[in-house]
Amino acid sequence: MSFQVRTLSIYSHDERRRDVQFALGALNIVTGRSETGKSSLLRIIAYCLGSSSYRIQVDVINASCSWFGVLFVKGEKTVFVARPRLPDGQKSHSSCCLLHGVSEPPDYAELLPNTNLDGVVDALTSFAGIADVETAPEEGRTTDPIRPNIKHARDLLLQPQGLLASDTQLLYGTDDYFEKLHLRDCLPYFMGIVGEEF
Repeated sequence: MSFQVRTLSIYSHDERRRDVQFALGALNIVTGRSETGKSSLLRIIAYCLGSSSYRIQVDVINASCSWFGVLFVKGEKTVFVARPRLPDGQKSHSSCCLLHGVSEPPDYAELLPNTNLDGVVDALTSFAGIADVETAPEEGRTTDPIRPNIKHARDLLLQPQGLLASDTQLLYGTDDYFEKLHLRDCLPYFMGIVGEEF
């Protein structure tokens, strides 16, 4: 169960693209002055990993960007996911661009919505190798069984700087009660403690 980020792409309103390249199979550390958008990189990745919320807060990014994209790689296979920037005041957007087998991020003209958020989550869940299994909450719990997907795994992958220093929160997304419950149910599967047959 794994894949890596090769390229994060930000598309401007005038159709230019700026890429942030990552080294595969290595630790990537992003440095720079305060308030330059470093933390937004994780939020962009989370957004392209199927987040239903839009948390990209830096004004300069929101003012000048029209699409965000991430090229994921797993061995020789690739998946590119792009999502449009949300207009001011809008809380969600389901139109997405999903491309399989591309070697580099596409040009702006190729960013055509061809799926919705559920399609992206399903594609990335399959791409990551997450099996089609269902959790079995213990007796007496009021929560329904859930199917682990990339959105649950995302919380284990992204660790922003502020979270590393937190004494009240261990993992990304666990500040939300339901995300915390879902992650707790999925964690044994993701860690390999229980197999698919369980």
